[in-house]
Amino acid sequence: MIGALEILLLLAPFLLYGLWRVLTPVLAPAALWGAIALVAVLAGSGAWYATSAHLAPGARYVPPHVENGVVVPGRGR
Repeated sequence: MIGALEILLLLAPFLLYGLWRVLTPVLAPAALWGAIALVAVLAGSGAWYATSAHLAPGARYVPPHVENGVVVPGRGR
C-alpha cells in the first residue's frame, strides 16, 4: 500500500499539469478575473492594515518581556 501512495505522490504534479493544460482554454477568463479580484483584495487589505496597525505619533514601542514569571505582550507606551 505504501508503494502505491508513493507512486501517486510522484505522479501528482504531472497529473495536475496535464489537467491544467486541458482546462486552461475553458478556465482562462475565469482565472484572469479571479487573479484581478485577488490582487484587489490584497491591495485593499494591505491598505487597511497600514492605516489600522500603527502606534500613535510620539509613542514608544515596548517589546514583550517577562514580569514576575508572566509574559507581558509588546505595546506602545
